Amino acid sequence: MKNLTLSLLLFFIFILAGKSISQVNQNLVLRYSGTQNMDDARAMVLDAANNVYVTGRSMSASNGYDIVTIKYNTAGTILWTSVFNGTGNSTDEATDIAYDGTNIYITGVTSRVEATGLDYITIKLNASTGAILWNSVYNGSGNNDDIATKITVKGGKAFVTGKGFYSGPTNADYVTIKYNASTGDSLWVKNYNGTGNGNDSATCIKVNNPDTSIYITGKSLGTSNYDFTTVKYNASGVQSWVKRYNGTGNGDDIGKSIAMNETTAGSDIYVTGESAGTGSGSDIVTINYTAASVESWNKRINGTGNGDDSPSEIVYRSNTEIYVAGKIFEAGEGANMILLKYNNLGDTAWTRSYNGSANGNDEASGVIFDASAYVYITGKSNETSTGDDYTVFKFSTLGATEWKYSYNNSGSGTDVPVKIAVDATSDRNVYATGSSFSGTTGTNYATLKLKQDKVLALNVFVQGFYKSATNSCLPDSIKVHLYNSAATTIVDSAIAYTDTLGKARFYFRNVLNSTAYRIVIKHRNSIETWGSSTNAFTNLFLTYDFTTAASKAYGNNQKQVDTSPIEYAIYGGDVNQDGTVDATDLSLIDNDASNFITGYVNTDLDGNYFIDASDASVADNNASAFIGIIRP
Repeated sequence: MKNLTLSLLLFFIFILAGKSISQVNQNLVLRYSGTQNMDDARAMVLDAANNVYVTGRSMSASNGYDIVTIKYNTAGTILWTSVFNGTGNSTDEATDIAYDGTNIYITGVTSRVEATGLDYITIKLNASTGAILWNSVYNGSGNNDDIATKITVKGGKAFVTGKGFYSGPTNADYVTIKYNASTGDSLWVKNYNGTGNGNDSATCIKVNNPDTSIYITGKSLGTSNYDFTTVKYNASGVQSWVKRYNGTGNGDDIGKSIAMNETTAGSDIYVTGESAGTGSGSDIVTINYTAASVESWNKRINGTGNGDDSPSEIVYRSNTEIYVAGKIFEAGEGANMILLKYNNLGDTAWTRSYNGSANGNDEASGVIFDASAYVYITGKSNETSTGDDYTVFKFSTLGATEWKYSYNNSGSGTDVPVKIAVDATSDRNVYATGSSFSGTTGTNYATLKLKQDKVLALNVFVQGFYKSATNSCLPDSIKVHLYNSAATTIVDSAIAYTDTLGKARFYFRNVLNSTAYRIVIKHRNSIETWGSSTNAFTNLFLTYDFTTAASKAYGNNQKQVDTSPIEYAIYGGDVNQDGTVDATDLSLIDNDASNFITGYVNTDLDGNYFIDASDASVADNNASAFIGIIRP
């Protein structure tokens, strides 16, 4: 019987612990399907009003792929859809999108009737209406496939980079263009051709504000293999410096992403990419360059599987918060999603990885942080029963997993996100976009809006459970009601399991930021206790500590349980939960003690799983003091 009781207790604790895990819920799924059911979202951006813009490619019946851009409001309503079809009626695809505070800019590729291969296409859209304000095409002199990969807008200028056949039809260069963002006029076009005169290709561009420094990275052929090559231009397009990195394996290396403090001229840059190792496949390499081109450090990461490890994106929040997301191969697990945190000295603060249940190819495709310093990644994870799914993680700055969310559409086909964003509201809504398979409409744009629960970080002790000899409290389940400020209506409730310091986190789905609520504590054999004042969540969080003073409870309705340090606890003894400690509670305790009842029962006021005189003493003292609920 004792073993059964203990097993049930452990199960109960496990269930409660599960309830204390931070939660997020799917608020919206925004799917777009063109007429031919072949659609891929490639990029996403949010504006200042938290409207969402998604762009990519959509197959039409007669035009091949078109660039289709959609604007959604915060409720998920489509405000407009913009379609661009090049004159060649063939391949038109967006690769990136940017917002300058007023308008939307898209870059990608287009096919034209002139049969010049694929060309760069850059489009400016009116953010309010979706109308095309201008579009500009770049065709290299080689009339081969010129492919724009990234766009950024700073200081009234739009910057585009990619791969272009600048000098002839056989070898591509980095080609970077600076546009007047108002008119679409090209201010300069610059190419970079590596020493090996091969097919060089730029993958990323970053520009500081003001636009005095322009940085591009990608791959460029050296004497025998491609190098991870980063180029800096000044505002006039004059090349300031070139840095080439050849990895330890002397194989192909490619820069993938750049991060820096974009608001400060002369700041360091951080570049990440993949680099051939020696017997280790490709490794993740992150390099820090000063604005003057000095390499301060580089760090290589190789998974235990010695596969082709690769980053997707790097972001900079501060000198102690530089994040790299991508994939890493681990022995016996295939490729896993990975997130690395560095400081500006190259020290690794922590690493987090995730392996899907199918041990397949998992890969993080995007990383971003919010205004409260939490970091988010999205990517695909390969799961046993659902295939490739969207997977989104939230981590604290210390690397604690706040939550994980997965999305599998009903077709259980391939669902692959490419971009993540967090809005500027206090709710910190999270968006992930990409392509998702449907059994009825094929592959579609799919944009998720995830709404995060509010978090109450609470500290509370239970009278009989607190042990002054160890300054600790036996863990137990606590229920919290949040009432409206008038104390008339329960708005939301949550259950969590406290630790030995009396701490627990409670998660609420139905409350709002900046709205006053009253905190009410419920425990299975204690007096219902109200917080002394109303409190509001700020940016998802609220912290409240009952233990520091009797006055933290309404009506000072707590008992001092320690003098060093001074600690307070909610009153125990309300066994029947009728709101007062009285003879009825004492009778229940006396009966269970007489019958030698043990285990996790409400008459056990000190948490030792025995019903005895110590439990009766707690209830008797509180009954003599007429302890009961004190409400506003």
